[in-house]
Amino acid sequence: MDMVYEVKITVDDRSTFTLAHVNFGYYFDSEISAVVDSERGPMIGGTQSYVHGKGFKHPNVCKFRVRYGALEVTPQVFNDTMFLSYSPMVNLPGAVVLSTSGNAQNYANDITLHYRDKENTYTYYQDIFANYLNPQ
Repeated sequence: MDMVYEVKITVDDRSTFTLAHVNFGYYFDSEISAVVDSERGPMIGGTQSYVHGKGFKHPNVCKFRVRYGALEVTPQVFNDTMFLSYSPMVNLPGAVVLSTSGNAQNYANDITLHYRDKENTYTYYQDIFANYLNPQ
């Protein structure tokens, strides 16, 4: 449940408040539960990922962003439980943390994705497939 509070200002620290007021609403951080289609991609970026979870299209979210490590992108948000994102280009292969923000400042609830260079991606999948067919 969201929490909404009425905000007023006082100058005498007692009982005299401004007549004008605004509402300030809190909301829960968005959460990633799964990355569909690809949790691995090439270093050149552009890997398309459908991300499932919750809190992606809350009415109080003003700037929904996704961060791949330190690189921020703006995803295409479909609804409160799914968005589409394209990975940015990186210089080194390895794991990267994917996290979301409703205001482009506070990031939370992350999941790990992996970048691979072209040669290692092929070898990686080849080794997994070979081990699956010929368990030792």
